[in-house]
Amino acid sequence: MSRFCQLRCTNNFKLSPNSRNNVQRLLPRRRRLTTVSNGRLKDPNSIPMSNLEKDSFLPYTHLRENLTQVRRRIARPLTLSEKMLYSHLCDPVSQVISPGKSFLKLYPDRVAIHDANATMTLLRFMSAGIEKVALPTTIHTDHLTMAEKGAEQDLAAAKKIHREVFEFLASASARYGIGFWKPGSGIIHTIIFENYAFPGSLLVGTDSHTPNAAGMSMLGIGVGGSDAVDAMAGLQWGLPCPKVLGVRLAGKLSGWASSKDIICKLAGLVSVTGGKGKIVEFFGPGVDGLGATAMTTIGNIQNLDFLTPDERSDSYYDDTVEINLDALEPHINGPYTPDLSHPLSKLGQAVEDNNWPEKISASLVGSCTNSSFEDLIKVSGLIKQANKAGFKMKTPFFVSTGSEHIRATAEDAGFLDTMRKAGAMVLSSSCGPCVGQWNRTDVSKVKTTPPSFRTSVKLTLTQGKPNSVISSFNRNFTGRHDGNPGTHSFVTSPELAIAFAYHGSLDFNPSTDTIPDPHGNAFKFQPPNSDELPSSFNSGKKMYQAPFPLNYVESLKGMRGIMLYAQRSI
Repeated sequence: MSRFCQLRCTNNFKLSPNSRNNVQRLLPRRRRLTTVSNGRLKDPNSIPMSNLEKDSFLPYTHLRENLTQVRRRIARPLTLSEKMLYSHLCDPVSQVISPGKSFLKLYPDRVAIHDANATMTLLRFMSAGIEKVALPTTIHTDHLTMAEKGAEQDLAAAKKIHREVFEFLASASARYGIGFWKPGSGIIHTIIFENYAFPGSLLVGTDSHTPNAAGMSMLGIGVGGSDAVDAMAGLQWGLPCPKVLGVRLAGKLSGWASSKDIICKLAGLVSVTGGKGKIVEFFGPGVDGLGATAMTTIGNIQNLDFLTPDERSDSYYDDTVEINLDALEPHINGPYTPDLSHPLSKLGQAVEDNNWPEKISASLVGSCTNSSFEDLIKVSGLIKQANKAGFKMKTPFFVSTGSEHIRATAEDAGFLDTMRKAGAMVLSSSCGPCVGQWNRTDVSKVKTTPPSFRTSVKLTLTQGKPNSVISSFNRNFTGRHDGNPGTHSFVTSPELAIAFAYHGSLDFNPSTDTIPDPHGNAFKFQPPNSDELPSSFNSGKKMYQAPFPLNYVESLKGMRGIMLYAQRSI
């Protein structure tokens, strides 16, 4: 039985700094220059973790030995997520393991950092006086690129506005052995999925969506910059021992229902706080039909027994939820919170009852959640259906790809050209509107001073024009996309986002409703078809700066030489 899992690590946990060297001894408490050695056992075959990092190897021998030690202490079947997490314990022999109570000390396999918090993270790391990061680390420039005029112009503007930041990140990465992904290369989580994720591994990333790595059965945990520095320096990294929420999937997706609807449904069942301090592990027969690349990967390495759950381990979840995929209806969640979940058939009534703006002012597809090749096939296919019927979009439509890899492949396949001709604006391969980097001018934001404050203190509030947007994003809190508290944001699947763009309002159900075509005939969208992968990928433009060997760093004659190199590479 296949399973995959993700961990939601929230700010409710204050992760205190811990110390380690890689041979499981605590460093002296006195601050001093540090030398870190990697004491992990290499696999006999020394297989690289990634094609981009030939000197870092898959740690399966080490992880299996750790798990053997843990099994001697826990006399019950272990879930997949427990195996993945506990195999990374610093001290598997004596570490107290008590979900919801103890504090685990772990050795992650890699670190990922995005540009919005990389500067402070690097400055803290540099202050430690360490010559090179102790484990594979990458920096990704995806958060600082504004969405406004389209990919080419927006990237040019970002490189100009944030030139100093990008040059510092590139040069510091070169100096300290960190992989650097340039502006336009893609979203941090997509890059990790494409190049670095492998089953059974542990990733810490400076972003709350790091659990995206679960798509490759990698345990991804979002952390703050100081915790990332601990891992980069080779120190013990601490985490409150999580509980496990088991989500049993039965049946099979069909029609308009997609994997996005599973998480939209789950958010409505457990709320945005339901995953705090928990690993969410999906299991059951429905997992096998999801078509995720991770399921094939796990199936091909069944000989690694720690990458499969123990028999009868599903009896040991701290809590269990079941979702029947046969009966799962498409969902749309919002506004203002991603756990206000509406089955598609009930959305129109909810809009009317709550007096939400019915007309859609913008439709957006992208973000780390839904910007894959598979997503773009669905969107392109529905646009072709509309083109054949003679339809034009009734609302502005924006689309972004998850990476340069996907952009180039989608360009080759003609998907992006189909979208452009239909009126879509293709944005850069970055976070864009999902993280508030949307310089929106079509809806006004008026700054006002509330009457109750006019005579006492000066307080300026932003009151924007009420409007509704629909997207395939993952967050929809107040002002999340455009800084406008009047924007009612609804999240859903990419296929529904594009279908709604053709109807123009929220009182629409593409699975049952028809739209009159230009000739007055009733037109009904058909559920989209998709392929998970293309026959081949186009790697696109080279946007990766590999970690520099120390001897090469020395040949550049100090930081000035490295800075000059970085300026040429951006």
